[in-house]
Amino acid sequence: DFTQDMKDKIRDVMEDVEKNIILILNEEIKRIHILIDEYEKPFHPDEEQLNWYKKELHEFVDRKLRNKLSNRLNSALTQTLNLTQEEIRKRVLELVESEQNRRQVANMLPREDFFITYRIDCSNLCADFKEDVNFHFSLGFTALMRRFGGNGDFNHGTSHFFADSAVNFFKKDQNSTQSNLNSFQNSNQSDNLLLLLQGFQIVANKSNMVLLAVGGIVWRGLGWKILAVTGGLYAICYLYERLMWTRKTQERVFKKQYADYASSKLKMIVGLTGQNAASQVQQELKMYLTQMCRYIDITKEEYFKEQKRYESDIKILDEVLNKSKNLKNKGRYVCSDFDKFISEFLSLEDGK
Repeated sequence: DFTQDMKDKIRDVMEDVEKNIILILNEEIKRIHILIDEYEKPFHPDEEQLNWYKKELHEFVDRKLRNKLSNRLNSALTQTLNLTQEEIRKRVLELVESEQNRRQVANMLPREDFFITYRIDCSNLCADFKEDVNFHFSLGFTALMRRFGGNGDFNHGTSHFFADSAVNFFKKDQNSTQSNLNSFQNSNQSDNLLLLLQGFQIVANKSNMVLLAVGGIVWRGLGWKILAVTGGLYAICYLYERLMWTRKTQERVFKKQYADYASSKLKMIVGLTGQNAASQVQQELKMYLTQMCRYIDITKEEYFKEQKRYESDIKILDEVLNKSKNLKNKGRYVCSDFDKFISEFLSLEDGK
């Protein structure tokens, strides 16, 4: 069946289009950080100007993504459409016999102004994006505890560790204390730094007695010189990062946050975008198939008219045949009567 074959062909084309769009869109989402870096509008952390900046960025990402999809897909999609429409036209030409209709089918070319529209709509998709461009020291308590601990239970475990250490410190005798201090002094620098930071964490969470105990452990274990050097380096790092926290840095942090957020949101509409584009291709091919089927319907009507004409001719021939049969029968009847007449009357005269 011609119609069913073409519908199956259109469905196969739709599936290929959807797969290609999903593949290309996923690739563009992976490179969205590069795309956002191309946005060069002036950045300002002021809330009012930042809202305007985000609005312009939404439109920029939306426009760029649609352009990239069009540039990478439209040529191949147009070629696929043309091949499918050419196959439909050839199949229709095989079914159409009228020379006039065949010329019209041959001249029925696909429209050249068809193009697929990709709906991204970043303005609504990323409307809930909340940026954080405030300064956060990379060696601050929260950042370091998260980095060393790896989870939210690290602070809790660290507090128990230092509380137990403080109790044991007061229970041990002087010799044991001296031995522990020597072990602290012989530890490597990274362990001392971690111990110091853990001590700072307890300073923020424990009671005064525990704070004093931990302070004593750190002071006796590391010595005031190491504490002074560590504190100085810590202050230098803080000052350096604070001075480097410029508007350009804020813009870079903002773009990274936006890229991560937009990527997660865009991944949610990849399948929907592919289905939407495939539906547009399906609509275009079905419209072209409908136009071609019109000539098939015309051919069917011509066949029906010709069939009716043949049926009318056959009916007339049947009537003529029936009349001829009747006349033939009448002729036979007349001949039979004439033969009887001859045999009855002419034979008597011959006998006389």
